[in-house]
Amino acid sequence: MKIFMSLYLLIFMILLTVSSFADKSPEEIRNQVQVLIEESRGSSDWIYIGQTERGFVGFLSKDRFKVEGNKRKAWTKVFLKNGMKVRNNKDEEKMLIYTLTHSIYDCSSDKVSDIKTVEYFSDGTNDSRNYLSFYKVYPEKRWTDIIPGSVGDILLKFICSYSPS
Repeated sequence: MKIFMSLYLLIFMILLTVSSFADKSPEEIRNQVQVLIEESRGSSDWIYIGQTERGFVGFLSKDRFKVEGNKRKAWTKVFLKNGMKVRNNKDEEKMLIYTLTHSIYDCSSDKVSDIKTVEYFSDGTNDSRNYLSFYKVYPEKRWTDIIPGSVGDILLKFICSYSPS
C-alpha cells in the first residue's frame, strides 16, 4: 500500500509540475509580448503604427507594402499585450500573443479584406489561416467594415496615409 501511495504521489507531482510549465502567468505573458514588441521596434523592417486602449500594438512591414490606386496591400503584425485565450485549428485552448496578417485595405470605403493570417501562441506554436479558399465559397464576406476605435481602425488610418519613401 505504501508503494502504491508513493507512486500515486510521484505521478501527481509530475503532472502538477508539467501543467505549471505549460501555463504561463499573466505577468509572464506580458513580459514575453513586451520583448517581442521591443524586437519589432528595433527592427528596420517594421514601422510602429500605434496601440489601442485595450493593449493591441500594431506594426507595418516596410518591405511588403504596395499601393494600387485606392487600395493598399500590407503585412501587419499586431501584438496582444495581455494575450488572449483562443481556440486553435485543433480546437485546443491556447494563449494568442500576436498575429501576422496580409490584408488589402480599401481606403475609399474604409474596408479590409484579409488574405492570410498566422496566429502565434505563447507556447511557441502557430496556426495559419488562408482566406482565399473561404472567399471562393463566401464571396460576400471578402470585404468587411472596420470598427471605429479598433486596432483595425488604427491600421487603416495609418496605412491609407502612409507613403513609402
